[in-house]
Amino acid sequence: MNANQRQFLRNLHMLRTVVAEVMEDGWLADAGLGELTFVQMNLLKFIGKAKPVGAEKGQNYWSISDVSHQLSVSNAAASKAVARLVNADLVESIVDPADARARQVRTTRKGKRALARFEAVSTDHGSALCESVGELAVKRWNKSVHDILSALLGSDAEGVVACLRCGVYDQSLCIAEKFGSICQLREETEG
Repeated sequence: MNANQRQFLRNLHMLRTVVAEVMEDGWLADAGLGELTFVQMNLLKFIGKAKPVGAEKGQNYWSISDVSHQLSVSNAAASKAVARLVNADLVESIVDPADARARQVRTTRKGKRALARFEAVSTDHGSALCESVGELAVKRWNKSVHDILSALLGSDAEGVVACLRCGVYDQSLCIAEKFGSICQLREETEG
């Protein structure tokens, strides 16, 4: 590995740290949601914005099993994560009508308002960031990220890969499927 390649890997690590500190923690605080972690915000986004795969029209609840797949954790750990959002009155939990032992969750009004605040702050800060670096840099970045994802996932990868949680941002886009793999979440919920 040459010096340029080592610098590239260091830059990836630095970018991850800056994203965590500035975008995740900072933008949450700016939205008045500093009590949430970014993982909790992504879970709230998943519950509030994405539609359950294969859901009946009008169904807007997620099962704890869906949440556990999204977080790549056990059902017990997913229940604990959801309980934190329930305690903050951001999601509600009801008994699954099909199975009295199971729970279903969806966002509350307070949760929807929190999502809207975070979306507004993210849009404002994200637009300012893109304007400050310029459209050409944004296009180059998008191409570079695509190339990096392709190299990491393998442009001709086959088989099932862990869900990358793309649906939190754009449910129609699945990075794993774009690169020829099968998303674990979609495989388990549709298969």
